[in-house]
Amino acid sequence: MKTWIMVANSSIGQLYGIESLHNNDIVLLKEYFHPQSRQKGLDILTDKPGHFSTDHKARGTYEKADPKEIESDAFSRELANVINLGHNNHKFEKLILVTAPHFYGLINKHLALNFEAVHIPKDYTKLKPHDLLISLRTYLNK
Repeated sequence: MKTWIMVANSSIGQLYGIESLHNNDIVLLKEYFHPQSRQKGLDILTDKPGHFSTDHKARGTYEKADPKEIESDAFSRELANVINLGHNNHKFEKLILVTAPHFYGLINKHLALNFEAVHIPKDYTKLKPHDLLISLRTYLNK
């Protein structure tokens, strides 16, 4: 496939291949799921953080981290690894990333810097392949 299209949000990723956007032969190459990103924050945590005391003058504390953000970052790393491996193995010439801006930022920080991707700031994960193509053509021909 000449072009890979990764459509993703924090819990689902769909990797499509296509020879050209002018062609209707879009192929779903693989789907990725990360249900942990959909859980409530408290359900993700396995242990509650707390304070600890070293002596009467010094106090230790924990760093607050959003569990959902940690899971989203883990999933973005997984998807970026798929893309990096595909690029290293010459599986695609062009890459189109269709993600919300925040998730794009998470993926982008894990991508190799030796190739360029087109980013479309939308969540099209619920679109059928044919509708995805129509939306991509409309968006890219603006």
